[in-house]
Amino acid sequence: HSRRLEKVPTNASRKLDIQNWLRSKNISFDESLLEVELLQIVNEHRSEYNKYTGIDEMAKEQNKIVLRRPPYHCELNPIELVWAEIKNTVAENKYYVQVC
Repeated sequence: HSRRLEKVPTNASRKLDIQNWLRSKNISFDESLLEVELLQIVNEHRSEYNKYTGIDEMAKEQNKIVLRRPPYHCELNPIELVWAEIKNTVAENKYYVQVC
């Protein structure tokens, strides 16, 4: 799956969480920095910590590359076309499950 090994702070993160993350990585910063400035520091180090779990490690051992596609994108995930067809058929024919 596409879960990250570790959650890296984002724009939605609180300043205290960003500071704690930087401290946990022994990345120096000035306590008086604004949240935006702290995020700039995080972004400088993002590539070191923004890694995926399991699958990427196994693929790397086998000299393979994992290609990640956007979820639910109908042109890149053909199953989405199948689901769209099923939903249309159900809607047109009014196939509904009646719950007692």
